[in-house]
Amino acid sequence: MFDKKRFGVSTHIVKDIDPEKHFRLFVRRGFSLVELNLGYFTFLENADKFRELKEMLANNGIRTWSFHLPYGGTVPSLGVMDISDPDIAVRENTIEAIRLCFDRLIALNARCLVIHPSVGTIEEDTRTERLALCVESLKKCVDMLREVLSKKTNPPPLKIAVETLPPGCLGETAAEMLSILGPLDGNYVGICLDVNHLNLKQDLIEST
Repeated sequence: MFDKKRFGVSTHIVKDIDPEKHFRLFVRRGFSLVELNLGYFTFLENADKFRELKEMLANNGIRTWSFHLPYGGTVPSLGVMDISDPDIAVRENTIEAIRLCFDRLIALNARCLVIHPSVGTIEEDTRTERLALCVESLKKCVDMLREVLSKKTNPPPLKIAVETLPPGCLGETAAEMLSILGPLDGNYVGICLDVNHLNLKQDLIEST
């Protein structure tokens, strides 16, 4: 288990990808847990880079808490990433990337994979369809995670964390997040509460 007194930081706070430099900086500032942001996907997909990443983390005494899945076109080499996209090829491409993330995060003893339920503003006339596609994709991801974990010896309690998003996106309110998470197995999926994204005009306690 992680010590409750340990502090974490996201690599998203630094503008470039330089783990050797940034991990040393994080340690000097008292951080020992890290979320690897979407730009680190190149370190996950390349076996040699992944070994280097593991070594740098270990050498600096840092443990990976989470990884933020790329979304939209944030990592050009991946193509479009969106679990709720009407294009089945986009959804399948995203799910395939998620499978790789599961394997890598288990190897890093991580705790969660953060996923956006959509990308960009969703028009009202397509919202119901997009929510259904989001849930469908997440169900596949949950099944996949369950399968991956079942094949590992003493795997970490890795979960999918669905992130709350700004107004207009899927997951813009607590009620909508509950509609997404409701059909899913809570043993494998939860919520990433991004209060910077969430519409804070709502009463979160009342909404749930």
